[in-house]
Amino acid sequence: MAKQKQAEECVLYVRVSTTRQAEDGVSIDAQIAKGKANAEFRNLLLPDENIFIDDGVSAKVPLWSRPAAKQMKRSSLSRKLSTFLLTEWIDYFAAPSIALLQ
Repeated sequence: MAKQKQAEECVLYVRVSTTRQAEDGVSIDAQIAKGKANAEFRNLLLPDENIFIDDGVSAKVPLWSRPAAKQMKRSSLSRKLSTFLLTEWIDYFAAPSIALLQ
């Protein structure tokens, strides 16, 4: 009998910088809900401790200078996690850091 592959664990990073963004449908809660739905759709495990939130942090702050992003990086590296979920708003994730992906 073939072994069933265990679901891979992932992390989710969410951020808003202003109250207006939160009110316009990109609230932390809305992003988390989308991230959880995405993880479930992709058969990924997303425990609450793998959700990293920077609330009120500008996209102008480099990604790895943001408190929750730094914590996500440390946690991911120490636990050898390699699957990251992003909200549909990539600029919320890394506006000044897009160069990192190129």
